Order: sequence, then structure tokens, then C-alpha cells
Amino acid sequence: MFWGGYDDCGPGGLGSPGLAALNISIPLINVFAGFGLLFGMGGATALAVDQGQGKGEQLNVIFTKSMAMSFLVGVLLTLVRIFFSGRTMLFLGGLLKRLWRWPGIIWEC
Repeated sequence: MFWGGYDDCGPGGLGSPGLAALNISIPLINVFAGFGLLFGMGGATALAVDQGQGKGEQLNVIFTKSMAMSFLVGVLLTLVRIFFSGRTMLFLGGLLKRLWRWPGIIWEC
């Protein structure tokens, strides 16, 4: 993803609230991407090892487990993001005075 073109000055800039929302969102996006890579690469490696060992009957089981875990962790992280967005924002360095504007900051961008 590319975020280098966003600045707070000039035409088309996000401004301070937009950059604050971007700085809060990027670590969360990286967590989602990290879990996706974890289950994707881990599942692919396990599939390749079992296929190389001739265990063809295990391939569907490994793929299903990898997809199910990816889905469950995605749902869990989404629920945490929805219900604990204020605490997450404070944990990532957000200001308490902007907490009441949290949903509005995202939509102003």
C-alpha cells in the first residue's frame, strides 16, 4: 500500500485529523496483514510438506484449518476493533480530547 503521497499541506492534503487517523490505522492494517501472511504462508508450507511426503488425504484438512483460522482471527480482530476502538486509539497514541470525534475523523479523510 502507498501512503507516501499524503501530506497535510497543499491541495488534496488530508490535514491534521486525516493524518492522525492514518497514523492510528496503519498499525491496525499491519496487524491484519500479518495474520493473513501467517495463515497463508504457514498453510502453504504445511500443504507443500504433506504433498511432498505423499499425504494427499491431509491436504484438504490443512487448507480448511488454515482458512477457518484466518476467518476466525479476522472476525475476532474486527470485533475488537469495533467494540474497543476508543481504547485502541488511546493505546496507539491518540488524544483523549479527540476520542469523541473518532468515527468522524475517519469519514473526514
